[in-house]
Amino acid sequence: MYHVCVKNDLEERASDATGAEEQVKRLSGELSSLQDQLRREKDRVSQVEKQRSGLEAQLRELQVLSFSIVCCLLFVITGTLLKC
Repeated sequence: MYHVCVKNDLEERASDATGAEEQVKRLSGELSSLQDQLRREKDRVSQVEKQRSGLEAQLRELQVLSFSIVCCLLFVITGTLLKC
């Protein structure tokens, strides 16, 4: 009787261990997938930041250009040079 109980207990623990191993494999795969996804998102954020920086530089250039154009137009219209 004692041997049957021990055998059943060992079988149950072996089954639990197998289930835990399968869960570890599944979670390990999920972790790997999430790490890849995080890496891709970091790369995308880096690209977007570079684009944003470039667009900000273009905006500053366009603001200076538009201000210069307005100054020139005012000079042509009024004949007075603005102190810009």
